[in-house]
Amino acid sequence: MRHDSAFISQIGVSRAGAALLREGCNVATPVVDMGYDLLALDGRGRCWRLQVKSASGREGTRCRRRIHLVRGWKRSQAYDATHIDAFILVNLRTRDVYCLPIREGRGRKYIHWSLAAKYGGVSSLRRVKSQRC
Repeated sequence: MRHDSAFISQIGVSRAGAALLREGCNVATPVVDMGYDLLALDGRGRCWRLQVKSASGREGTRCRRRIHLVRGWKRSQAYDATHIDAFILVNLRTRDVYCLPIREGRGRKYIHWSLAAKYGGVSSLRRVKSQRC
């Protein structure tokens, strides 16, 4: 079954929201497109603007190995700290959910799943809360 990118994106946002809720964060989805996918309030009251990036990870596709960290139709615009605080990376095939602070994604057009795993699951949102993302 083939899914369009909007469908894959929405599933990724839902999985990211569920993972954040399990970590004890309050989660909200903006009604109007604000340039980020989720807002999360952590246990200490810090509000995070989160951009969810997801891939289906189908066998034989590049999505299996990497995820794009850019925006725009031609994937030419980079995110920075004025747009978001962190990326939430969702691998829909393995159900892995990672948090990547914006400072780690700066200058990258994509990230490999193996490198994303280095930053840990969404609980790492708490580990970076005192630092500027």
